[in-house]
Amino acid sequence: CFQTLPDHWRMTSAIEGEIQSVGADSTVSTRMSESENLLPTGEFESLDGLMEAGWTRVSPEQSQITARAELLGPGRAGRSCLHLSAAPGITRRPLPPSLEFVPVTMTSPPIPVRAGQLIRVQGQLRIASPLRNSADGLVISDSLLGNTGALRFREATTGGNWQPFEFFREAPRDGEFQISIELRGIGAAAVDSLQVTAIELSSPSAP
Repeated sequence: CFQTLPDHWRMTSAIEGEIQSVGADSTVSTRMSESENLLPTGEFESLDGLMEAGWTRVSPEQSQITARAELLGPGRAGRSCLHLSAAPGITRRPLPPSLEFVPVTMTSPPIPVRAGQLIRVQGQLRIASPLRNSADGLVISDSLLGNTGALRFREATTGGNWQPFEFFREAPRDGEFQISIELRGIGAAAVDSLQVTAIELSSPSAP
């Protein structure tokens, strides 16, 4: 999830609340502050709310596959969650071992970020049975690192229960940040309690 090893240690220190920058003559503490959730629709409680907020759904026309993205209950904490599913369609042709297209993708609305911010993404996922016909399964990626830094989940979560996931990014410049959730295989997966927060690092003022 990090482009360099120093980024990893910088992030680890930041999450602990303080970074020590050692110079020739002194040590400077860098403090951390974290924003509120910048993606409130990540609770997946209202389909109308998702559409109004700017979520998009992409599912190519394919007779081989019937794919859906819908809100179903119960959710991890609320009434519903995002449920992605793909099943063989009406065609009798056998499916390839690995699908050549992505059955269904949900992409979040763009979130403004500023250069130097540390972006923290957290959520919960549930997979009742292993996903088939894909080496990737469920893929959660972002607009900064794309497929390179994506999280991939193919096997069932323990007991078919909810499982947390988390990753971090550093914004290289002012711009927008988005999350994509792709179901690349046959089966079903659920995502809920998706949160995005921005972490600001600052040095205390000199006395």
